[in-house]
Amino acid sequence: MDGLRFLRTALLLLAGLPMALSAVAGPTCFLLAENYYEQLYCEVKAKGEGGSLPSLRDFRNNNQMTQALLLKRPTGRLGIALAMPNMSGGVSQAKVSPPERPAAVVPSMSDCRLAGATIQCDGNRFQLTGNLSNRHINEASLEAGNQLLLPRYNGAGNADLQRYLAEAYRLYLRKMLEIGLGGSTMTYAKFHYLYFDLTDKGADFVARSKTVFDYLKADKKRLAVSEAVSPAAGLTLSDCDRVAEHLIACGHGNKNYLYLASQ
Repeated sequence: MDGLRFLRTALLLLAGLPMALSAVAGPTCFLLAENYYEQLYCEVKAKGEGGSLPSLRDFRNNNQMTQALLLKRPTGRLGIALAMPNMSGGVSQAKVSPPERPAAVVPSMSDCRLAGATIQCDGNRFQLTGNLSNRHINEASLEAGNQLLLPRYNGAGNADLQRYLAEAYRLYLRKMLEIGLGGSTMTYAKFHYLYFDLTDKGADFVARSKTVFDYLKADKKRLAVSEAVSPAAGLTLSDCDRVAEHLIACGHGNKNYLYLASQ
């Protein structure tokens, strides 16, 4: 793939437009990754050792045992730890379906009104935000010192775990906004699933989240993004949670929409 075609592919994917999954790497790949093995696939591709791997679309069509076997040699050459799937071949759906909603700062949004790209809550105005080009973000946010360091879970029981995941999700959203990828964030349902998918395999959720963020930062330095953003048709307040005083997250289908409080 020549440079112009690669850039066009990356721009479309980062803008959230539907596109084929063939021959993607870097941030375009990581933003599409839906589980542990797809994250490793993207890392192998980004490190230049994925020549023997199929396209992401074809890789995704395999079961997890086959995915792990496909990754075994390239991850071994790169020194990347690879956990094999559990006997069931996947994450326990009892743990992740249906996912909990993130704990909201303001439990009820009954006083809010959604009008396309804006949400009004008690006199406060929240504006839909998307990706930002590098000239509109703090340049230091893309440097090595800016890391996604999620807290580690040390609680007990479902209530503690859900509070932990909500806290981790808020930090993840804040960091994605810092690097100008507010239009490319995971829904809470996807974030929730990834936690269980990684931990079920014995993978380090905190370390993997940091690694993925580092790749997104590095490639955001060299790839332009579209700043175009529009609300989803059919989006309602029932899709939305006030995850921070200044931030509302709305998960609709596979897409996440962030509304930031106006200054």
